[in-house]
Amino acid sequence: QVFRSSNLTRRLIPAAISAGCWTWSMTIPGSPSIQNIIPIKDLGTGPMASPVAGFIGAIIEFVLIFVWLEYRARKISKSGEGFDPTGLSPEATAVSDPKDLPHPLLAFIPLALIIICFNVVGMAVEAAVTVGIIAAMILMWKHGVKDKGIGNWISILNKGGLNSTTAILNTAVVVGFASVVTQTKGFAMIIDNLINLKMSPLWFVAITVAIAAGAAGSASGGMSAAFTALKDTFVSMGISLDHVHRVAVIASGTLDTLPHQGAQITLLNICGMTHKDSYFDIAVTQIIIPFIALAIIIPIMSMGVF
Repeated sequence: QVFRSSNLTRRLIPAAISAGCWTWSMTIPGSPSIQNIIPIKDLGTGPMASPVAGFIGAIIEFVLIFVWLEYRARKISKSGEGFDPTGLSPEATAVSDPKDLPHPLLAFIPLALIIICFNVVGMAVEAAVTVGIIAAMILMWKHGVKDKGIGNWISILNKGGLNSTTAILNTAVVVGFASVVTQTKGFAMIIDNLINLKMSPLWFVAITVAIAAGAAGSASGGMSAAFTALKDTFVSMGISLDHVHRVAVIASGTLDTLPHQGAQITLLNICGMTHKDSYFDIAVTQIIIPFIALAIIIPIMSMGVF
């Protein structure tokens, strides 16, 4: 609806959505994302590991993504291409009445509660997310009930639970696949070659995690596999584990976005787009820009900045 009202091409929708979900918001210190949780369990670090460098990286990603998408939107609009509803379902072309929608600020309250419970109160991420879900249900209660009664909430929860099974199964499959990849001779050969290059330890972390994420087609799957196979190596390098944590989180959100990534394929299908239509902007915002952020913050970390 936002793109339709602004007459912007649908080609940018997948990049705009996924760049908001899987870049700076996923890797910023304090995020309750699974990518920020995995190093906590493996390295014993905290959710705010390397806060200064982490926030610098998040700001770099946010600004560059914003500039790129704004540039692309203006360029494509000047060529005469606008919003094309061809092929969209009736549900996708429906226009919502603003009077029927909750105030936009209400959407931020559950998110703020999750972050506070996770980072300030010290709750486990599962408990913090549960608090956010309960808060969302309370705040959106009248909008969920509408004229259909409490049964509509049951329907909403059932639909959410059903939709979550796909995500759970996809994650389980890619984590398993990535774990198998890390046990192959090819992966071991790549790691040995990287070690022999005598590169910066932080770049070693970044490249190995990125390769694992690319093999799995998943940031969380690749990171899990990389830490399973290389945790002892990361620890033995003698560098700050907080730095290892933050670099690994950012690196996991790079090569995971290769064309075979399941989440991107799902998003493209939902948006009615193809790789030919939208993948170029996805690659720029979610592969190139995160690598630029790494290229800036790794030297900063090397100077001792946390």
